[in-house]
Amino acid sequence: MTKFRFVLAAYLGAALVAVTGLVPLAIHREHDARPIPLTLPSPFAKLLAQGYSNTSANDYWVPPGACNSSVSGNSTGTNGLTVLGTAPSIPVVQAQTSNSGTNTHYFTCNIAPPFWIVTSGTGLQVTSASFFYGVQTTGLGTQASTASAGTVNSVIVFRYIPYAAVGASETPAGLAEAVRADSGTLGISSLANVATTSAGEFYTVTFTPASGTLVFKTDMRQLLMTVGLLNTATSATITNSPGAIVRVRSS
Repeated sequence: MTKFRFVLAAYLGAALVAVTGLVPLAIHREHDARPIPLTLPSPFAKLLAQGYSNTSANDYWVPPGACNSSVSGNSTGTNGLTVLGTAPSIPVVQAQTSNSGTNTHYFTCNIAPPFWIVTSGTGLQVTSASFFYGVQTTGLGTQASTASAGTVNSVIVFRYIPYAAVGASETPAGLAEAVRADSGTLGISSLANVATTSAGEFYTVTFTPASGTLVFKTDMRQLLMTVGLLNTATSATITNSPGAIVRVRSS
């Protein structure tokens, strides 16, 4: 009976760890105060316990420092990382152009969730992403998108770079080799919000890849999200972003 109780106690303790994440340091015997030490779960078990859900999305925040701004031409003022608002201010990535020509502001963010399992049967998939943007000085022009091509203002929203495998005769890879990461029709919530905002206030646009098409489970790949914002012709414009929220689940 004593042996049975010992085994039962160990089993219940392990179940407590698996279900609740709590780690009991010891369970006491019934007749004395000597603790029965329990073996903590293996690193692999801990990894699985922290994995992504395969039924619901997990939010991953992309900070402004993981994004870069660039413009099609006529750059001026502050471009790149800066802050907005009175103290305490908010960090943003910003693009700014003069009133020459018709310019497009591009924001490219590196999508890098904490981990994914790289095998043929597991990994993660992006279910949607919400990008936040503010507009100052002059409102934006009319934005154009092609859902079937996954583009906004002629730029692919989700791309990946397939880096070369390590070797003595590598073929260099980079942005020129980037290809669309999803397929089918890309859902785009709205690009109609183009009026100016107060500094530190932001609109939201959400992109939703066709179900199951943006699966990320291949080694040596970098996933990027790019949003292009078309300016009004011959108008000075500032745009900025505090980042994005990307929703992922296991594949």
